[in-house]
Amino acid sequence: MKEKIITWKDKSISFWKNRKKSQRLVFIGTVMIAIFILAAIFIYSSGSSRLVPLYNNLSLNEVGQIKEELDARGVAYELEDAGTTITVPEEQADTLLVELAGQGIPNSGSIDYSFFSENTSWGITDNEFDVIKLDAMQTELAGLITGIDGVEDAEVMINIPQDPVFANETVEEASASIVLHTQPGYQFQGNQVDSLYLLASKAIPNLPEENIVIMNQYSEYFDRNLATVNGSQDVIHISRL
Repeated sequence: MKEKIITWKDKSISFWKNRKKSQRLVFIGTVMIAIFILAAIFIYSSGSSRLVPLYNNLSLNEVGQIKEELDARGVAYELEDAGTTITVPEEQADTLLVELAGQGIPNSGSIDYSFFSENTSWGITDNEFDVIKLDAMQTELAGLITGIDGVEDAEVMINIPQDPVFANETVEEASASIVLHTQPGYQFQGNQVDSLYLLASKAIPNLPEENIVIMNQYSEYFDRNLATVNGSQDVIHISRL
């Protein structure tokens, strides 16, 4: 083995000495350019991690709470959507989501459903997975409701019972409570209230309309039984609890 190394070394020295000066310069220049390109690729790839949403629809208090924890961990992040969304490097998002949730951070906020669907191969327990999935479902339904005329914001709380252990056990129904932040003075028309109940029922598995409660920010309950089903433009009356 030693003799082979010596032979290779002698051949290399002989090859180098037999080259013209211009050939040596070209060779050295080629090697340096190759090293520079490889270094640039490494630096760019290591510093350009794709950022994904960790939380969105955050309050100022929640943003401050999360920023403080991320700063303490030395995690790079960016604020988007006027400071209501925090994005972090993709390779750290799943771990951070679980660890922050374990610490009760933030106190509320929501998980983007698109982020949840893109991160299904997590090393987390079934309970943690169910918590994240439920939060994502609540966020998605709130987003759908917010897109309806007259609704500025929506808060959704869903209760999904655990799956039965035995096949002969009855599957319990889900329930949902929805608080609408409506525009000042806005009144729902026609069958809009009934449509809200139908939307929530179809968005959540095993959620019958009678298990849904919808009210506004003034604790006024929207009674679906008062909603007209013939498409008329009668104003929907709401009852104060």
